Amino acid sequence: MKSNKIKNITILGVLTALIFVLGFTPIGYLHVGQIAITFLVVPVCIGAILCGPIGGLYLGCVFGLTSLIQCFTTDPFGQALLSINPFFTAIVCIVPRALVGLFTGLIFKGLSKALNNSIFSYIITGLCASLLNTVLFLTFLFVFFSHTEYLQSYLQSSNLIIAAILFAGINAVVELFVNGLISTVLSKWLCILVKNK
Repeated sequence: MKSNKIKNITILGVLTALIFVLGFTPIGYLHVGQIAITFLVVPVCIGAILCGPIGGLYLGCVFGLTSLIQCFTTDPFGQALLSINPFFTAIVCIVPRALVGLFTGLIFKGLSKALNNSIFSYIITGLCASLLNTVLFLTFLFVFFSHTEYLQSYLQSSNLIIAAILFAGINAVVELFVNGLISTVLSKWLCILVKNK
C-alpha cells in the first residue's frame, strides 16, 4: 500500500514536470493561426491510466493552469478571451482539462475490467482523452463566450454543432490521432515497466 502510494506520487511528480516543460516550450503547443493544437493531453492521459481518476484530475488541473498562464503570455486567442472576462477564461482553461483527467481515469478503469486490460483498453482511452479535451473545451468555450463579438467573428453558422466542427477543424483531428497514438504506446509501455519493477 505504502509502496503503491510512493509510486503514484513519483509518477505524478514526473508527469507534472513534463506538463510544465511542454506547456512552456514550443513542443507543447503547435500554433495554427490563433488556435493552438496541444499535446499536453498525453501526460494527463498517461497519469490517469497509471494513477487512476484522482491522479488524472490532478494532472488535468496542472494542464489547465499552464493553459491559463499561456493566456498571459504567448496565446493570442487566450489573451483575447482574458480581455473579455478573466474569470470565465480561468474556468474555460482549467475546468475542462480537469474533467478530461478525471473522465479518462474512469474510462480506463471501466475498460480495463471489461476488456481484461487488453491493448484495446489503452487505445480507446487514449482516443477518448483527446476527444474529451476537444469536446469539453469547446463546450465550455461556447457556454461562456458564444455571446461575445470576438467569438462570433469565428463562427459563420448559427448551428452550434456545425460551428463547433468548423471551429475545431484540423486541430481536433491532429490531436485525436497524435495524442491517441502517443498516449497508447507510452501508457502501455509504462504500465509494463512499473509492473515489472
